[in-house]
Amino acid sequence: MVGGSIYEGAFLGLSGFQVAQNWDVPALLIAVYDESLRSLDLVLDAWYRLGDRLLGVVVNKVPAHGRQVLLEEVVPFTERKGVKTLGIIAQDSKLQALSLEEILGITGGELLTTSPAGEVRVEGFLLGSMGLEAAVPYFRNGKGKALIAPADRADLMLAALECPISANNSDGGSFSLGVCRS
Repeated sequence: MVGGSIYEGAFLGLSGFQVAQNWDVPALLIAVYDESLRSLDLVLDAWYRLGDRLLGVVVNKVPAHGRQVLLEEVVPFTERKGVKTLGIIAQDSKLQALSLEEILGITGGELLTTSPAGEVRVEGFLLGSMGLEAAVPYFRNGKGKALIAPADRADLMLAALECPISANNSDGGSFSLGVCRS
């Protein structure tokens, strides 16, 4: 079972819970870390519903600042309830990043530089619709990001070239994407 989709398919009798219960098979819960501890509710709900069929939980996407709280407070609490924590996977934005080559393939974009598109990773996106004075500080915090800007905003695209973002694009007419230094 995967956190976030554990209830999907319930109207067909095929949610993760229903499959584990009806077929009497063991289940492994992958819970995405959540600072509000909603994932703790998911873990306890799985334990109440599945009992001994729940092999344990793997907590995914744990940020560095959340690891200590997880290890010192949450894991001991769930283990006292009988839920084993089988693993903790650190959050790594690079695992969620798309390559520039993938983005170009999806959008039908065009590479405007000689940098190999497959080597550039885009971890997020910045929207550029503000004045140039506000844009530059915004772009400076954009390492690993791609800029989406209107085609008529050459000033924003030029400013982006001076900042540590991975790529910029225009949305007018045809899509174009230029690689910035990272």
